[in-house]
This record gives sequence, C-alpha cells and structure tokens, in this order.
Amino acid sequence: WRWESAVLGCCFLFFLLLTRYF
Repeated sequence: WRWESAVLGCCFLFFLLLTRYF
C-alpha cells in the first residue's frame, strides 16, 4: 500500500467515529 491510501483510511475511520458518536 502507499502513504495516500493509509492517510485516507485513517481519515475515513475518524469520520466514521465522528458520525457514530456525534
């Protein structure tokens, strides 16, 4: 994998957490 995919994955997980708890 590459850096871009890792960053996008982390941002996506963070967004899912935000939508779940907020």
